[in-house]
Amino acid sequence: MAVQAIALSEIFQSHAMKILIADDDELYREWLRMALTKAGASVTEVVNGLAAVDAAQAANGFFDAILMDMRMPFLDGLEAAKQIRQFDSHARIVIMTAANRSSPDYRIAAEEFDAVLSKPIDLSQLYVNLGLAYRDNMEFVTSHNHVTHHLNQVRINQLTKSYGHESICRLLRLTQQKTREHIRDFHITLVDHDYQQLAFLARNLLTTLEKYCDDGLVSSILALEGAAIRGDGMASALTIVEKRTRHMMLEIDVLLDLPDPT
Repeated sequence: MAVQAIALSEIFQSHAMKILIADDDELYREWLRMALTKAGASVTEVVNGLAAVDAAQAANGFFDAILMDMRMPFLDGLEAAKQIRQFDSHARIVIMTAANRSSPDYRIAAEEFDAVLSKPIDLSQLYVNLGLAYRDNMEFVTSHNHVTHHLNQVRINQLTKSYGHESICRLLRLTQQKTREHIRDFHITLVDHDYQQLAFLARNLLTTLEKYCDDGLVSSILALEGAAIRGDGMASALTIVEKRTRHMMLEIDVLLDLPDPT
């Protein structure tokens, strides 16, 4: 945890990360503002979805990340986020919600936006998302290839405490290798129209990644499996899985570069 927070503080200090917070809960906004400004971020606050859309449009790509509460008056967070994406397709949007993970809105948020954080917010998970938002934006400036991330950092921290830093690093490297093999095999089976095998591979990939990935990646893999079973929509579902697994592997690269916290 300390390693992540220190890294984030250094990023904020060097970049002056700019964050928009949209939440109608004044106390929650204040708590987030204090946590982020203490780390060196520049924070803008709005109280509803309409104001969030207006602020993002006026900023014209100014914000490195947008923290959007799902439920707000006048315009809810999901609709506000969709509107923002219409004029800023590269906006990194993190949805905050007290909704149950099994709810339809939670699944929609996980599938369509960069991250979903459950309230009460785990600051370590927020720091990882924002630290990597900085990495994303720097990569976008240089390569016009915006990156999102789908690694479950809280779970990684738990596994590290249980098994040790070196063991987890070895497991993550093995996970990267297996993921690349699955993506290669996905394309082969899709070309061969072997949809039963594609569904089988999707289930195997889920087994490989479920210890490490977030709900967004899980839902996209399940969507691929479902598409293969139906025999329809596999190509688009595979595109989403491939994008999200690639981004997850980039995040693994970041974690492997961090020193042993002990």
